[in-house]
Amino acid sequence: MALPHPSLTLVLDIDERLDSEALRLEVGRCYAHVCQTFVRTHPAKIQTAAHANADTATDVVAHDGDATADESASAALETASAIQATESASAQTSANTAIGEAEPTTGAVGENAAAGTGEFGSIGNIARFLVKMGTRRYLNPNDKEENALWNDVVERWIGNELHKVGNNMRIFNRRQREGGRDPLKFDWYELNLQNGQLVAMLRCDSASAVDPATSETITRLREAFGNGALGSEVKRVLMPAPGEYERQRETGLAAKAQREVEEKARAQAEAARAAAEAEAAERAAENAFLESPELTARAASLDGEQPGAPANEAERTLQTHDDHSKQATERDEAKMSSDKDTGDPYALEEADFALDYRLWQIEYADGSARLFDSATATFVEPAETAKCGTHAEREAHA
Repeated sequence: MALPHPSLTLVLDIDERLDSEALRLEVGRCYAHVCQTFVRTHPAKIQTAAHANADTATDVVAHDGDATADESASAALETASAIQATESASAQTSANTAIGEAEPTTGAVGENAAAGTGEFGSIGNIARFLVKMGTRRYLNPNDKEENALWNDVVERWIGNELHKVGNNMRIFNRRQREGGRDPLKFDWYELNLQNGQLVAMLRCDSASAVDPATSETITRLREAFGNGALGSEVKRVLMPAPGEYERQRETGLAAKAQREVEEKARAQAEAARAAAEAEAAERAAENAFLESPELTARAASLDGEQPGAPANEAERTLQTHDDHSKQATERDEAKMSSDKDTGDPYALEEADFALDYRLWQIEYADGSARLFDSATATFVEPAETAKCGTHAEREAHA
């Protein structure tokens, strides 16, 4: 008997300052082949709190602008209901129907806001993955049928969707750059599993993507959640914990800066070596050219050169040769400089550093939060998080 497969509805929850008809049309064009995609907005004012306290960055804002959902689970269901209502009522428009209705925004989108920076701090854009499988259950690791559904279908499907959406994020932002527009960056992927019973917040890398291999981390989360290792009344799980992300970010950006310095030094050394080799080769060719018997005999038979002209045929030929070489060198240098400045316009953005999702922040319905080390399946104190280290750091010390 064939196992059922999930379907995905993607809700792009963005800062209202970034919203525009042009952006929605571009989202409709770029995401139509991926899954059913909607655009939602949240007020910019909540981002002040989100920048200071990570747990507010993922609150779902009601579209009337007057209320926010208290719990991610109920928020996911409300969002899904809003989507269905929008689908049935959106026959009046064509472009907005393709990507969903949202509250119109007021005011111009500032340059700093569009770039993701400014007086409100970083913009907390969230890509919400609504995983739809009807009423089927798959989160209990102690149930044979649910285990089969997860192991054979859901885990692999999550990895595929992370790959598709992340790759599409890069392509979308490449198209934005090609059109002279600002890229649309995302901070989080929110996975709503089993109708919102488990909400996993995956931090995006600098390219607005999440490594598809993170589906294995979601499997560990399912096991810990299903076995009660995380406690009761879990609201959502942030992966990695915000403080751990900042630590990784600081380390990763420092490593990136060091790589850039080393790459620049290597490029300069290679350019100097190539220039020296080219100069030596050119000098050898000139010497061989001037010493050829044919040219020497030809030069000896010529006389009566005009004033200001080269003394003989050899010098005339050599001067022409030098002029052509100089022009070719200038063209090559101009092309290399242009390529360096513009880069490959079709290249997809690479992440500044890889994220390690080992350390989680578990948030509960009563507003409390605890840190959980998924490698040891134990809770840890904040002071102990520095001892955990990233995967790369653990491998280096092993």
